Amino acid sequence: MAVAAANGVPGKLSRPALQNIRLFPSGRCIRKTLEELPAALLPAALTLLSLTGSCRRRESRTTQTTKWRTCRNSSCGAILTAEALGGTRLHKGSGKGLSMPSRAHEKGRGKGARADHSQFVVANKKILSASSPDVLRELLESWAAEDKPLNNVNIATILYRVAKLQCSELYSSATLAYLSRSVNKPWIELDAWQVSNSLYGLQGLGVDAPPEALDLVGALAAKVESLQEELSAQGVSNSLYGLRSLTSESSEVRHLVAVLAARIEVSREKLSGQAIGTALYGLQGMSSQWQEVRLLVATLARKFSLSAVALDAQAVSNALYGLQGMSSGALEVTELLAALRQGIHESSEELSGQGVGNALYGLQGMDTASPEVRGLVQVLAEKVSTTNAKLDGQHVGNGIYGLRSMSSEASEVRHLLAALLPKVADANTQLRAQHVSQAFFGLQGMSSQHAEVRAMVSVLSSKAATCNETFSAQHVGNALYGLQGIGSDWPGAQDALAILLKKVQQSKDMLSSQEASNALYGMQLMDADLPEVRELVTALAEKAQEVNHSEGSSQVKPRISGHRRSRHPANPLVGKWAAPRTFSADFLDSVFPQGTGDRNYLVDVGCDMGSFPRSVAAARPDLNVLGLELRDHAVAFARQKAERLGLTNVAFVQGNANIDLAPLLRLIRERGEQALEVVTINFPDPHLQVTHRARRVVQGSLVALLADMLAKGREVLFQSDVPPLVKEVRDAFVVGGCFDIAPWTVSHELAPTERQLAIRSAGGRIEQVRLLRTSKAPPMDLAIQVDNVLVKLRGLQEES
Repeated sequence: MAVAAANGVPGKLSRPALQNIRLFPSGRCIRKTLEELPAALLPAALTLLSLTGSCRRRESRTTQTTKWRTCRNSSCGAILTAEALGGTRLHKGSGKGLSMPSRAHEKGRGKGARADHSQFVVANKKILSASSPDVLRELLESWAAEDKPLNNVNIATILYRVAKLQCSELYSSATLAYLSRSVNKPWIELDAWQVSNSLYGLQGLGVDAPPEALDLVGALAAKVESLQEELSAQGVSNSLYGLRSLTSESSEVRHLVAVLAARIEVSREKLSGQAIGTALYGLQGMSSQWQEVRLLVATLARKFSLSAVALDAQAVSNALYGLQGMSSGALEVTELLAALRQGIHESSEELSGQGVGNALYGLQGMDTASPEVRGLVQVLAEKVSTTNAKLDGQHVGNGIYGLRSMSSEASEVRHLLAALLPKVADANTQLRAQHVSQAFFGLQGMSSQHAEVRAMVSVLSSKAATCNETFSAQHVGNALYGLQGIGSDWPGAQDALAILLKKVQQSKDMLSSQEASNALYGMQLMDADLPEVRELVTALAEKAQEVNHSEGSSQVKPRISGHRRSRHPANPLVGKWAAPRTFSADFLDSVFPQGTGDRNYLVDVGCDMGSFPRSVAAARPDLNVLGLELRDHAVAFARQKAERLGLTNVAFVQGNANIDLAPLLRLIRERGEQALEVVTINFPDPHLQVTHRARRVVQGSLVALLADMLAKGREVLFQSDVPPLVKEVRDAFVVGGCFDIAPWTVSHELAPTERQLAIRSAGGRIEQVRLLRTSKAPPMDLAIQVDNVLVKLRGLQEES
């Protein structure tokens, strides 16, 4: 900004020069102040106004006889005192330039809008002088109670100060509501730096924040949307960093993300490596399933590509750690990965141990089917192999956990495992139970066909053996779940099973159904007849809690959060599960511990770990309950539990419902026309992907089989929380008139399933269908008719 001579006074600003001073929102007030300043003070004033707005700490300087200092540190925050300016005290907001009272106060909009500016100055001093969270909490609560007016500087200072004090409990419901009301005042206009400082203060709002937090997020989003200034690079990074505790599940957060993306898009300042790292770090709670998040990711990818800068080690760690909720299935994410790969490749700094752990942890949603992911993994493998940093247990746990979506079929992943091996095997690297569990869990996409994977399993097993910490139920479930690609035909796998068996036996926790299911699923490729596998299944059965299925019971309910499924879908059309089984004539008598007697049968299709059949058998000793399950380890587990409970009228069979149900039902039918009393199908795997719908249990062949095997008046009971499946059952079973849909009463709920209890406790909806066999004989082409109906229904599902 040029300083012209006016009226012969050196240094005095000319009128045109003053008109060029553009400060938001109060440039007019600043110009008036400058006109009144002595000429000798103008150089210092202009130096202050020409600052970039980054408010960096500067040491006291002397400009002729004038001392001045600016500081973004919490000790002075948003107030700038220029004592040399003739005793004039100007108040610097978070934005560029010096902020005087807002225009709304000047114009006196609304009742009470005009307020003595000095009260805002006093308020800011009180905020900044609060030396502890308790002092600031008392201050904010008292202001909230009296609904004290705040201006833009006060709001930004409060939010920024809370972040600096690292005390999120300051955000009580009353305080958040008060701040939301203050931000929503029509005369409150936040400039760019006040916006970034305010958003920076949101980092304390986590998932446990009161509901009023979203009101504050929405109010700030509206102010960002009306922002007339550009965000600087530091403003971008601070704004996004403040979102790190928020999730994209709420519409208010997604709206804020969308308006920030728009503001960042028009910003002309290039992003530094540090800025991009800090910005991406703030996205750790965001999911790329949302369009607003993908828009922001695409904007950041473009900005970073245009900047063409190398990333330092800290930026690499921060940037990748922030991607933990992203999926490489989104095009915008892969574009960002390509840009990051280039920035990491050009970086000359070594990654620290924490940097390695954080960087790899952020990759947990990335699939190696994407060439961009493989390229990034290759660059990271080179960085890991060349760093001299030591990895501690947490670094190892986080790093390998981040590989959980990757496959060892990719050579880049094997290269990364090879680079990690000496770091993990280091004698000084000690893993706690949590770290062992995380590391094994991260191997779930790896195959023991590869030498690098076998070596890593062996190293982790040895670390687990030297871990003196007791494993919790979750540690057990996660560690075994990660072995799902590991076969049992090599010594290292058997050693790992033996070590994990000891951990299970030493654990003091009882396993929930989810944890037991995770553990069994991880053993799917292991030989069920191997002694280590049998012993492990027995130990899991002993540790698994048997849930009381009475809904009014005070006993432990299943630990299943929300609508998460306790079973894991399997493909019944391939591998060993597609091969038909042969059943001898006396098979039924052989599987029931004390024979079948003259009892009728209930057949549960897809019984998982057998909780429902065991409950029905205990409640109905007059029935033979037969559970059919695809996964052999789940069957072995169910048998162990039934044996421990002393149930003799329940049996479990490993088989494919699409293939093996027919010969089983024929054996039952041979016992008498009325022998098969009821068939239950509880919460079958939905197989929602279009290409997987042929795996669903309800097919034309099943409907035709049940119509042929069930006598008049016998029932099929179906339950699900997936509406498309319920629609299919209703429409498929009425084809040909062999079944009628009958009312479902309490008496037909033989025993609530664990999933049923979990869904109801979460407020979810369950749909139940009772199908009663009519006297009509099934048409010869019933299976074809039903399949045609299902093809049409599934086509409509795909369109919708």
